Amino acid sequence: MTLPSLARLRKGGRATTTTTGGPFNAFESLKSPAPRKVNTGVYIFAIDPADNSVHWGFGRKVPPNRRVPRGWLKTPPGHAFLAALKRGGRAALPQLLATYNPPLAGAAGTDEKYHGKWASLGGGSDGASRHILDAARIELNDEAAIRPKLDMDEIFIPNTGRPFVKGKTRATLVGSDRVSSSTYIFVFRWTEYQDFLDHFPPVETKTLTRGGDFMASASHGEIDFAQSFTPTQVVDFWKQSQESSQQNFFTSYTMVSFQTTVMNVMKTYSDFLVARRRQPPLFVNEVPIRAISVLPDTAPRRPNGWRDQFLPYVT
Repeated sequence: MTLPSLARLRKGGRATTTTTGGPFNAFESLKSPAPRKVNTGVYIFAIDPADNSVHWGFGRKVPPNRRVPRGWLKTPPGHAFLAALKRGGRAALPQLLATYNPPLAGAAGTDEKYHGKWASLGGGSDGASRHILDAARIELNDEAAIRPKLDMDEIFIPNTGRPFVKGKTRATLVGSDRVSSSTYIFVFRWTEYQDFLDHFPPVETKTLTRGGDFMASASHGEIDFAQSFTPTQVVDFWKQSQESSQQNFFTSYTMVSFQTTVMNVMKTYSDFLVARRRQPPLFVNEVPIRAISVLPDTAPRRPNGWRDQFLPYVT
């Protein structure tokens, strides 16, 4: 089944349900005729029912020198380190780091120039992925440590005949696109705003954090925090990082896709809500976001804020 293009959304007739986006088959098998891998970029948002504001969920790539790498943990010194850590617990970690001097690293499986930067969720498809959309779902579950995990039957996919089931539907696919031969962008709306905040607490609220060891472990050493940003905060944090360190706050690939594919999806979705749901337009901060100048990533971002007062992750 091929999902309809964004361009096919119109304000009259039967095609006025929410478009699912890009002109490709989201259910195309990754198992046959031969196993293959794809890359996915997952953008997820929720709407605050109090003021109709949009909040976006992102994950932070583990910063430089924050992770004891899994490869070293498999060596004889690594085995001894793990055994000592098991005996002494995390309280013993400072002494063990001094004793064993492990080679510290940043985000696993990620180019160093992206370390410490915030990013969309997703990446290379897991071998268990049945199809392209399933690959995006699995990456979302792993990188944001969604618990309980999002199941396929909890995703509402417009124009497919699958009904929206109140109380069971946790996410809606509101748009998607194929941006290269093997890279696909998906935009999901999370149904329950509070459940979204439980997984992506507001970025500036220090008492509501979600990250650390368990996040690094769940994401296989790639992500250490999951937080949410308003469209205004997306622009503000970008500007602050450029002014203070001349480094991108979000990875360049995240921001470029956000400026183009995601903004296109959100404009269409907002128009749909206005025309068919009689709701006010969504504030997505489109003009300032599209106006951001995105430079190539050349070096990691080395954050030293309040999230960074902890010992390295062991994963």
